[in-house]
Amino acid sequence: MPTQQNLPKAWGTPGQAMEKSQPTQGPAAESMQPQQVDPRDAAMQKALDTNSVSNMAVSDEVHDVASDPSIVSRLDWEVWLPFAAQKYKLSPRISDYLIVSTLICPSEIPNRNGIAFPTAELAMFRLPPTNRLVWEAWKGCPVCLEHNNENPEEAIGVILDTSFQKVAGYGGGKVWKVMGLLAIDKTKNPEIAKKVLDGRINTYSMGALVDYFTCGYCGTECSDKYTCAHIRSTKVVNWNKYRDFDGSTHLSFLNAHGIQPIECSVVADPAWAPALSDQVFDPFSPSGRDGPLSK
Repeated sequence: MPTQQNLPKAWGTPGQAMEKSQPTQGPAAESMQPQQVDPRDAAMQKALDTNSVSNMAVSDEVHDVASDPSIVSRLDWEVWLPFAAQKYKLSPRISDYLIVSTLICPSEIPNRNGIAFPTAELAMFRLPPTNRLVWEAWKGCPVCLEHNNENPEEAIGVILDTSFQKVAGYGGGKVWKVMGLLAIDKTKNPEIAKKVLDGRINTYSMGALVDYFTCGYCGTECSDKYTCAHIRSTKVVNWNKYRDFDGSTHLSFLNAHGIQPIECSVVADPAWAPALSDQVFDPFSPSGRDGPLSK
């Protein structure tokens, strides 16, 4: 069995605070208004047109299974990976993978598209064909390159496992995070795998389908045909501040409902990174790891 020391942090430190992942508030939030030419607007439009939303993250750890097989010994990959590999055209051998621990999605905190994922939605049980809690449903999803998810055979890896953890010391206990253990096939796309391993690429973006959106301030269901007074339009990023009768202020944004995970992508240029990479392990060093790389 692996020890606490050689396990990825996502599985050994439940409740760890996202010290490097603070939300944008106050004056900074007011400055985050959509620009005339801004990729966030295009991303928001795509999300609303397709009911598909994405979230950006930076990898927490990268491991090479060939150098340290114990990091996956607690998982059930032996049962399903060979069958998933056939569908995704991946290697059935776990030793052919890099293992990346990354934040998939924080709850309650809106991303730069102005969309948040409520804790209750991520913890909700989805009826068939999903048959599991939403945060668990990323397990088994493909790892794609730049959200190229239309053809599953073009996947470059698979998500081995997920966890759902409360973020300690932040958000009054309301903020949780979905962590993912991504397996990237070194034989499918060696160039990308090498960039992930040496830290040139360490950013990731989850993908999911959603049923509908509501206003994060008043709860009104919003669409391209109707919005409440707090949402300017579903066609733009909503980062407006509203003052309550008691003097408190709130940001307006969209909450996603009916979340159906579909993938997590390796991306080169994220729009928003709620987690920071701190360790990358090198299988070519004598010990199998080379410690943290300077970023």
